[in-house]
Amino acid sequence: MKNLLILLVTVVPGLALGMDSKGLCAPKERVVFSCSTNAGKQISVCSKRESVQYRFGRPGKVELEYPRNGDFTPSSFDYFHYFRPDENRTSLHFDTGDAEYTIFSESEGAKRSAGITVKVKANGRLQSLRCAGAAQANWYEIEGKVECADEPMNTCQ
Repeated sequence: MKNLLILLVTVVPGLALGMDSKGLCAPKERVVFSCSTNAGKQISVCSKRESVQYRFGRPGKVELEYPRNGDFTPSSFDYFHYFRPDENRTSLHFDTGDAEYTIFSESEGAKRSAGITVKVKANGRLQSLRCAGAAQANWYEIEGKVECADEPMNTCQ
């Protein structure tokens, strides 16, 4: 009974406040971005020391991991951040050869949106998966670890 009470006091308040888990990030990794889709899959970007990795799938069944096998270099990703009063747009882009992926979080006034877009190169098809609920976004975790996208208005340093 005492253990149940401790569990309720320590875990339930965090769930009530909407605190997100580590998604698909390992215990020793930091969450850069994480959210769940309506299909119950996770979109996660994880950081450890000087590396960054994207993962998609379910805990215990990752469907896509980029880069694979720890082949990270700063040029593996392009980071974009734009900010002005009442507007904040952040994205992380990578290319697997077969498709281009862009993980994003945006806010304009009270409107918020986050998720991933995928462009399949073979047919040009564009697909978007939105986060179901709020995303956990700690983009500062990758500053200086990945390259800044060469785009106008990018405040990435």
